[in-house]
Amino acid sequence: MLPVKSHFSIPKTAGEVELKSPISDRATHAPDFSAVNWFGTVYTFSPRQRQVIADLWQAWEDGYLFISQDALLHHAESECSRLRDLFVNSPAWGAMIVKGVDRGGRAGQYCLAIPTKPSPSPEAICSPDT
Repeated sequence: MLPVKSHFSIPKTAGEVELKSPISDRATHAPDFSAVNWFGTVYTFSPRQRQVIADLWQAWEDGYLFISQDALLHHAESECSRLRDLFVNSPAWGAMIVKGVDRGGRAGQYCLAIPTKPSPSPEAICSPDT
């Protein structure tokens, strides 16, 4: 297995950062991924979790939705055998980080849970001319 390379290398001693006010219509992150504002919900991460988030974020920006659990754990230098164990007790698990198989990927892959915009009502699409 080849290691996943990311443009976002996370220093192991990265400190916490102060967040600006939440923004609900987009996703933003601290430079070291210690905190992420995920469409209005702020999550904080440990150093190894930060590397996973950085890799998933880079894949998302590059147009790739899914990354294998093995590659994510390897790149984060985690001793865990399952990604969910690395994110135990993290509110981001299942909300921001989801199984790829639930989003059209394969078993053993994970991705960021990109929110979908609600569909406009039929009245907004087709308003009759009077």
